Amino acid sequence: MYRSNEETKHKTYSLPIVLRMEQNGLGMTVQTLPALMYLKNKRNNDVYLKIYKKHKEILKYFFDEEYLYYWNKKTSKGDQETDTIFQDKKSCFEYSMAMTNVPPYGCHAVDYYLHLACGLIPQDNSIKNYPSFPIDQIDISKFNLPKKFITLGPAYTKSSCIIKADVINNIIDYCIEKSYEVVLIGDKYDMIVDNINVGPKVDETINVEKCINLINKTSIGESIAVMGKSNLYIGPEGGLMHFAGLTEVPMIISHTTMHPDTRVPYRHDKLGWEVYNVTADVECRYCITNFIQTRFPINIMQKCLYDDFKCLDEITFDKFKAHLDNIL
Repeated sequence: MYRSNEETKHKTYSLPIVLRMEQNGLGMTVQTLPALMYLKNKRNNDVYLKIYKKHKEILKYFFDEEYLYYWNKKTSKGDQETDTIFQDKKSCFEYSMAMTNVPPYGCHAVDYYLHLACGLIPQDNSIKNYPSFPIDQIDISKFNLPKKFITLGPAYTKSSCIIKADVINNIIDYCIEKSYEVVLIGDKYDMIVDNINVGPKVDETINVEKCINLINKTSIGESIAVMGKSNLYIGPEGGLMHFAGLTEVPMIISHTTMHPDTRVPYRHDKLGWEVYNVTADVECRYCITNFIQTRFPINIMQKCLYDDFKCLDEITFDKFKAHLDNIL
């Protein structure tokens, strides 16, 4: 960057970077990590993050807590704000990680954030890898987990992103038949945004009594460690998939409204390393990916353009079984 053995004529400054992490989803925050780690490790700037407090449970393993500031108030304009980091606005670069004309659904969010935060359009996939979560630092001995087990995330936040209960029950039975215990992982709670409950929900007809049920019983770090220690993770695309992407665990992931190439984790310099996709064989699949700049009278993450969610019927047990037979 500088000439060897020659001083510059003008003093340069590596100002601190302050990133406003206004995205609410934990999975989306995981997808910011390659960009955040690039800034932290490849640039001379200190990096400060303004975040929702719950996101600390992921970010604290990659950033010292002195660089994490929590949204705790609102400005006169109604914007989220934290305690003051720098009094002089000119003494830092402050960017929003959520300001966009087009949502990051037509490309992978990792590529999107590398461009947004770092100005990169990298061809080198090693830059895009999810960082490794330190699962061995997390004590999960209290769960007394078996030697052979698969983790299964039955919860969903989008009505368009569900593995139906009968399919989940067949997966549970088949894994048990193959001598693997099934550990249910994730959370279940209400979170109302714009009068819509976007919190994770779990179908009550799932046969939880056949499983080790850890739903609502783990911290975020513990859930990642449990998945990382398992032989396989199974679930719909979403936050838990991205958590699993911070580990080495193989995955079987279902996709309906978003193309797998825009969702699955980067690991070992490869998009979708050890990820086995289950997709819907319908013409209207990947509607969110394909219709980014289309105006809808409905929220297509929660409702179907045809009012039938036909894609969900195409996420069948037989498709999971084909992968299970190859992996287990």
